[in-house]
Amino acid sequence: MELGDKIVILRDFDASTDYNFVISTWLNNYYHGSADFTRYISRDNYYKFHHILLERILERAKNSVVAVFQDEPNIILGFLVKEDGYASTVLHYVYCKPAYRTHGVAKLLCTSINPDNAVYCTHLTKVGSRLKNKIKGLEYVPYFVT
Repeated sequence: MELGDKIVILRDFDASTDYNFVISTWLNNYYHGSADFTRYISRDNYYKFHHILLERILERAKNSVVAVFQDEPNIILGFLVKEDGYASTVLHYVYCKPAYRTHGVAKLLCTSINPDNAVYCTHLTKVGSRLKNKIKGLEYVPYFVT
């Protein structure tokens, strides 16, 4: 995909280089962008316990991808955390940096989802709720986090 004079590609999530960015971005973005989930949880409890949850998810989510510039593969534009099964995909989170929203980066990230699979989403934000109409069969099921 072209973005200005740069080529954007997907590469596999690499815990050794991407882990800290994904964890911190996901925690902050979900805390501030969640529709209702974080409204009734203290900030301290959210960051303490959700961090543990995200660590567990990332241990299992071996098929996750990041969007990067082809010539700068360590600059992450966005990420998609998922677990692929035989006939289903658990989509945990999609994030795109604000500067690259509306440019097709999230759409590119979503191409990593097998279109023949049922798709279950575990985290949903106000912005992310728009994906419900763009990913065929997407169903919000937060209980698949465990």
